[in-house]
Amino acid sequence: MDAAVTRVALLTHTLAHYRRPLYCLLADNVDGRHSYEVFASEVPNDDVKVLDRASVRGTALYDKWSLVQNVWLTRTMLWQRRVVSALGFGGHDVLIVAGNVYFLSTWLVVLIARIRRKRILMWTHGLRRSDHGLKRVIRMAFYCLADGLLLYGRRAQDLLKDRTCRHLRLYVVSNALDYSSQRAIREKLESQGVEHVRAQLGIEQDVVLILAIGRLTERKRWAQLISAMALLKARGQRPFLVVVGDGPMAAALKAQVAAEGLDLEVRFAGACYDEETIARYMTASDLSVVPGDVGLSAIHALTYGCPVITHDNMTTHGPEAEAIVEGRTGSSFRENDVHHMVTVIEQWTKSLSSPEARRHTREACIATVEQRYTPEYMKHVFDLAVAGTPAATTAP
Repeated sequence: MDAAVTRVALLTHTLAHYRRPLYCLLADNVDGRHSYEVFASEVPNDDVKVLDRASVRGTALYDKWSLVQNVWLTRTMLWQRRVVSALGFGGHDVLIVAGNVYFLSTWLVVLIARIRRKRILMWTHGLRRSDHGLKRVIRMAFYCLADGLLLYGRRAQDLLKDRTCRHLRLYVVSNALDYSSQRAIREKLESQGVEHVRAQLGIEQDVVLILAIGRLTERKRWAQLISAMALLKARGQRPFLVVVGDGPMAAALKAQVAAEGLDLEVRFAGACYDEETIARYMTASDLSVVPGDVGLSAIHALTYGCPVITHDNMTTHGPEAEAIVEGRTGSSFRENDVHHMVTVIEQWTKSLSSPEARRHTREACIATVEQRYTPEYMKHVFDLAVAGTPAATTAP
């Protein structure tokens, strides 16, 4: 290995499937400056789809991925067997770990790396709210073992400022889906035109189309959106709602639609896992509304130029909700306030009344994703953190 190349060990529990483009970018080492090696299990412990090593055969990631064994002591507490010997600290200059205080073996790995004067970075959500008491003390003690934190959002960065060690650098790495593939699908649909896409989906051209996409669970509060549709109808407005997804609340939501007399205003499309079909719904829609908490679903909608409306309690949202900029890429309503949700939907309906306004909003949504929410941007921040330079404020 060339002495000028910085060797980086990335230790985490599993590799989320949606992050495959990022891990492949890290492993490819295109610029020749940093050589990333990954240490992770391929066995999931929850409902998040993960990569298995065989699925990346033929890529640089396959060659640079060493499997480790996860032992879950509880639902959240983890010990990774033989991880110290697997890392073989002698050859790595920088260590990146999942910044989870419940990953007990990570404490040992970090302490050894610190004794050996390796640069340590933690990839973590950081803080979503101001923690207090023993939990905060333990979390901050853990973070202070590192040289820098790779954070998902700016809110976590703001919460950690003035609450942590002075030496600790805070990098906002954001989060991303497979943007290059999604961009290709978007450009294909753009060439066909929104009118054509709507016609394919059997949706009238002149209606305001609202999209609800995700698991039909109580946590997402879809019943509030059905109630909002009833209020909009009572006010003489007739937007059309497409619900894409399935789940334990499906029967109750369909019963609510029938009880509210909304059979002509609401369509249940069922679960969908085909990206091009999802892209068609998002491209055809004027708004995506999520009454409950949002995360990467916000980035998904914005990628196809669809603004997002959700509630205003940022302490429960995923960090991706920061991409929703008031009046530009979406809006927020008072949490659990259906009447305010209706008001916000009405405001957006008026603001999108012209083709020019829709085009401007669409461009703003896509620009937001391209600036901060792509695998390329994430790798850029990773490289900055590895080198110890200040985090970028804009995309490269």
